[in-house]
Formats: sequence, structure tokens, C-alpha cells
Amino acid sequence: MVNLWLMVQIIALAVTLAGVETLHGILRTVLIAPRIGTRRAKRLSIISGTALLFGVCWLWIPQLGIREPLLLLALGAGLAGFMGCYDLLLGHYVLKMKWRALWKDFDPRQGNYLTVGLLILVFIPLLVMMIHQP
Repeated sequence: MVNLWLMVQIIALAVTLAGVETLHGILRTVLIAPRIGTRRAKRLSIISGTALLFGVCWLWIPQLGIREPLLLLALGAGLAGFMGCYDLLLGHYVLKMKWRALWKDFDPRQGNYLTVGLLILVFIPLLVMMIHQP
């Protein structure tokens, strides 16, 4: 049986991650990119974005009570899927970007590292719990 409270916590975690990454993207665009260029700012943001995601998960994941590695990977995959969809929907409906331009965000060959960040996010819950366990 699905634990309703656990589902609420996971949804809250996903929304928190989306909020943190949205603020991170705004700060990158407004403060960092004008100083070092968009391409370098995107490269740098894979590190800072991953650190932010890891920090939020570090605080949140242990409280969920999930200990099984496959479930932690499933959680990471679900969070990554949510974040990918969020990025596409935010870009299209809020930022009014065309779908074709949005898909370029997923292509590392074009200097965009969203896919790399999402793949890393799949493993963050497992890594957090591996570090937390004695």
C-alpha cells in the first residue's frame, strides 16, 4: 500500500528542488552569465546546481525513511523526470520558448548540460543514503 504521507513528502521535495533550480537559473542568467559568458556560466552551473540538489536531498532524503537501493534509484529517476518535465513546461509556457529551442537544453554537444544534471540527480538519493548510513 502506498503511504500517502510519503507521497506528499516526495512531491514537496520535487517542488522544492524545482524552486531551488529555478532560482539558481535566474541567478546564473542575471549575475554570472553577463560576467563570464553564457557558455561558461552553464558549465559552472552543472557544478553549483548539482551541489544545490545534493544539499536539499541531504536534508530531506533521510527523513523519508527509504533505505532500499532500488527504491532510492527509483526516487531519483522520478525526481529527474519531474525536473525534466518542469524545465520543459516552464520554458514553453512561462518563458514562451519554442519546443525546438527547449530540446536544445538537453543536448550537451551544444553546451547545455541539463541531461547530465538529470542523470546525476537519479543517483543523488542513493549517494545521500550511502553516506548517511554508518
